[in-house]
Amino acid sequence: MAAENLVAQLGAQFQVGFMEIKQICRENAERIAEQGRKLDALAEAGAARDRKIEALTADVKVLTTEVGGLRETTTARTDALGRELRLIWGALGLLVTVLLAVFGFLFTR
Repeated sequence: MAAENLVAQLGAQFQVGFMEIKQICRENAERIAEQGRKLDALAEAGAARDRKIEALTADVKVLTTEVGGLRETTTARTDALGRELRLIWGALGLLVTVLLAVFGFLFTR
C-alpha cells in the first residue's frame, strides 16, 4: 500500500511536471511564432526598401546619363559659339580693313 501511495504521489508530481513542461513548450511555440511573424514583417519592409533603392538608383543613372548628355551638348554649343565669335571678329576686322582702304583711296585722290 505504501508503494502504491508512493507511485500515485510520484505519478501526480510527474503529471504536474509534464503539464508545466507542456505549458512552457506552448509558450515557447507562441513566442517563436510571434518572432517569425515579426521577422516576416521586417523582411517585407526590407524588400520594399530594396525595391525603392533600386528604383532610385535607376533614376540616378538616368539623370547621370542626361547630365552627361547635357554637358556634351553644352560643350559643343560653347565651342560653336567660340567659332562664331572668331568668325564675327574676323569679318569685322575685314570690314574695317576694307573701309579704311576705301576711305584711304577716296581721300588720297
